[in-house]
Amino acid sequence: ENCAAIYYESGQWNDVPCTTGDLYNGFLCRSEACRDFSGNWVIDPYGYATENLTQSVCKGFWDSIRYTVLANKTTLQSGLIGELQVNDDHDLLLWENGVLWVRYRASPVVNITELMVASSGAQVSFNVSRRSYVSCGIIDARYLLRTPTALELEEWGTTH
Repeated sequence: ENCAAIYYESGQWNDVPCTTGDLYNGFLCRSEACRDFSGNWVIDPYGYATENLTQSVCKGFWDSIRYTVLANKTTLQSGLIGELQVNDDHDLLLWENGVLWVRYRASPVVNITELMVASSGAQVSFNVSRRSYVSCGIIDARYLLRTPTALELEEWGTTH
């Protein structure tokens, strides 16, 4: 029976095709080996829309849609197949219809490059390590020095 195993080498995870009962670098191949597709996936090229997949062992849900997993491939109940490609900081899920989803393992890094403050306003310039929703606000420290709440940041607006 065909199956898959994974191993860690040279700083990254790798898939290995094998046959049930084979040993690869000390890892025993199992017939139901399946990768984890759960998590938040960015589903558009601009990085704004996401979908959440949940998974238990080799079965999971995308909203109310069931999916199954064998090795690094998932099959939706509609029959659509997606293939997982694991990278160091993100994973790719390539659907057979050409749609690409991305799952990041780390939060984006925001670097403030310039802060200009005047008596009636302020300007903050920054760059981000990848496409993200970014909210920014300045609270006058004469009143209260604190982190803005999520609601305040949402009210102030977002930049893309």
